[in-house]
Amino acid sequence: MYLIYRIVFLLALLISWPYLVLRALIGGHGLKERLGIWDFVPDDRKTIWFHAASMGELKVIATILPRLNEIIPDIRIVITTITKTGKKMAGKLFPSADIYYLPLDTIFAVNMVKRKIRPVLLVLVETEIWPVLIKQLKKKGVKIVIVNGRISRESFRFYKIFKFLFSSVLQSVDLLMAQTDSDCKRFIELGALPSSVGVHGNTKFDQALIRDIKPSAKELVDFINEEDKFVFIAGSVRAGEIMEVIKAIYDIRRDINNIKTIIAPRHMKDSKLVEKSLKSFNISYIKRTGLQRAGDIENPVLVLDTMGELGGLYRFADLAFVGGSFEPLGGHDPLEPASAGCMVCFGPYMDNSRVFADLLVQSGGAVYVKNGRELAHLVKEVSADKKIAEVMGEKARQTVVSGSGISKRIAQKLVELI
Repeated sequence: MYLIYRIVFLLALLISWPYLVLRALIGGHGLKERLGIWDFVPDDRKTIWFHAASMGELKVIATILPRLNEIIPDIRIVITTITKTGKKMAGKLFPSADIYYLPLDTIFAVNMVKRKIRPVLLVLVETEIWPVLIKQLKKKGVKIVIVNGRISRESFRFYKIFKFLFSSVLQSVDLLMAQTDSDCKRFIELGALPSSVGVHGNTKFDQALIRDIKPSAKELVDFINEEDKFVFIAGSVRAGEIMEVIKAIYDIRRDINNIKTIIAPRHMKDSKLVEKSLKSFNISYIKRTGLQRAGDIENPVLVLDTMGELGGLYRFADLAFVGGSFEPLGGHDPLEPASAGCMVCFGPYMDNSRVFADLLVQSGGAVYVKNGRELAHLVKEVSADKKIAEVMGEKARQTVVSGSGISKRIAQKLVELI
């Protein structure tokens, strides 16, 4: 079956070859590197090869590398990505590492790279399962590890169809560090050796605690940090749920005067939709880009129409709603506001972060709300007694702290395999 995969992959490569060449010529998408032609210059250091598909996986590596360098500082790091954006971001995050595109999953390209960099360890992040890459490096004596391993229910259905292929590939993995018991069971069901699989947790706890947040601008701090005001943030709100959140804000402001509300759309293109919805309810507001001083509007709603400022505001908030959760969009990361000591709430659709959402709820640091009506009721209830938000916010923060340290344990496991 592995042979069939190689043949199918090569056929697909031949069919798409004109397109790949065109992209390489026009967009600079690294065809040479994908063919295994790297400008890597070997030295005497041991090399560890990390592969991350996108930004999410790069963040995982960003939590592990500092811990790894503490244990073995004299190590050479190679990081591969798939996309142009990913490679650019990897260059910013890891200036001392060697950054390349992942070679095509062919024996020729993989062996070219292997001979060039001579890695002692290949570390794949989450669900980056490349059959030829894993098989060829394993054949050459390279240790294979999957960190932060996960398989969603949807992905599991796909992988089960091709279990005949992935079974032998997963059996080539020396250590598979899964996020949860469910992930662990799914990997084993797909053919991974039980002796190589274990539950090691999720590095997102570490990501939440070490994320680089730039200081909030003075005008924002002045706006949000007004004495005796309850601060509510609706963060990363998506287009399909904007009206539901605005209805809640309208309901809240009818009964509460001492509230500062910030609504931050997930995508800047939705800022106009937020403004339109606020106007339809005759709610006064000010845009972040137009904010000059705290007293511009009495008790306004602030539309955060800028990128990169939301994370720095959670530490001022009493309660935060996590967007993408009133509609079946998967929900966004609840650990970001939780790590800032902010009480958290979210809608029922938190599939992408269900483990974290449930953990925060079980710890007493967060609650589920079904719709805008329940959201409004919660804000009213908590704003009447800010001590509730204070206590729950601290429970949320402690939940993140108690889940941290996973990156260090992963780094120690990697060192053991070298």
